[in-house]
Amino acid sequence: MHTLIEDLEPGLEELKLEPKEFFLLYSVDENPYPAELARALLLPGPTVSFLIKRVEKAGYLKRETDKQDLRKFKLTLTKSGRAALNRGYELLEVALQKRLGKPNATARVALVDARDLMSD
Repeated sequence: MHTLIEDLEPGLEELKLEPKEFFLLYSVDENPYPAELARALLLPGPTVSFLIKRVEKAGYLKRETDKQDLRKFKLTLTKSGRAALNRGYELLEVALQKRLGKPNATARVALVDARDLMSD
């Protein structure tokens, strides 16, 4: 996993993202609240808050007050955040190909399916 992340880093740097920030973007759709993100990413709350501020400043996330509970805020990806996430998926696919070799047709379908599952 460490070498895979090393392969991702140059492309993520172009997006002005660190690996943890990419995985945060990846997790926002399923976990739109900071406390949920912290649990999903297995990171301390203050670390998640720091990451949220960074990706929000980059224009990849926006906060909205939860209409059900005004003490909480919900995170959503912006258009540029969705584009960065999709580019990150492409970088991940390239890094996996580098590590696993060129996939055959069946493996390519599985990679596309896995990417689609991650984006759902």
